[in-house]
Amino acid sequence: MSPLLKKYRDKLITEIDFSKSSHSGWIKEISDERILYVISKLSAKEITILTEIAINRRYIIEVAEMVGYTRQWTAHIYHSIIDELKKALLRNCVPSGISS
Repeated sequence: MSPLLKKYRDKLITEIDFSKSSHSGWIKEISDERILYVISKLSAKEITILTEIAINRRYIIEVAEMVGYTRQWTAHIYHSIIDELKKALLRNCVPSGISS
């Protein structure tokens, strides 16, 4: 894992206690509105992919079988989500029209 990706991954998980969370309950514990904005735009399958790979540390091939996608497509979706989260963290503000 690249140092840059590790930095962003650490930013996502530093304040979250996963032991008390349900499958996607970790989302409720995110305090950064930029990250919440990106996650709010994800489909249920995308949230499952993100949760299983990043939080539950499953292999992409396992997650692909769970959601019914190919390994390549699952990897593409996961990396697209990570790219969007990186972009959100680099922005200085939340897009207009977002309320907490």
